Amino acid sequence: MSSLAKAALANLDTGDLPVEVQFNPPELLLERRAPHASERANERLVVELFFDRTTRAGSVREDLDRFHAGLGAGPDGRSPLCRFTWGPDLEFVGRVELSSARILLFDADGTPRRATVRLSLRGRSARPGSLEERRSWSRRHVVKDGETLPRIAAEAYRDPRRWPELAAHNGIEDPLALRPGDVLDLPPPGEFS
Repeated sequence: MSSLAKAALANLDTGDLPVEVQFNPPELLLERRAPHASERANERLVVELFFDRTTRAGSVREDLDRFHAGLGAGPDGRSPLCRFTWGPDLEFVGRVELSSARILLFDADGTPRRATVRLSLRGRSARPGSLEERRSWSRRHVVKDGETLPRIAAEAYRDPRRWPELAAHNGIEDPLALRPGDVLDLPPPGEFS
């Protein structure tokens, strides 16, 4: 019998190892909007995570503080770029849009013991395929001043003509709007959308 796959969240800006959630969420909400010219990420993942300290010593606030500390701002000052994974087929990469905690249970002395966190990420779902295969190659690229999509495609794939595929994969409608600090996902060569 296989073991239960745990959902995990990793901050890609810091490179920290993924943190497994204490309990898998009962449901996920995946939303997709029609893209607008000013937007690159038109998908949103909303998940509610459960934290419990009823069988362990200490306050659930310790768990919440540790969780939120892992969601610190990225090097460019924007909300962190995170990867949410669960099992072999679910991977979502996006920036934290909102994280709100709700304390649900207190001890008689007022110590918080149980809480939920509603986490919203704006980004995109990974394309189908083996998550392990994607992890072995997939990487992110922070755009530097003066870089263009053809130059990035040439460095990553040895072919500057692949820039339209790279743009489509990252939801970029206007390649001239590329800015220093933008984060691009560089998928394996055969995984363009």
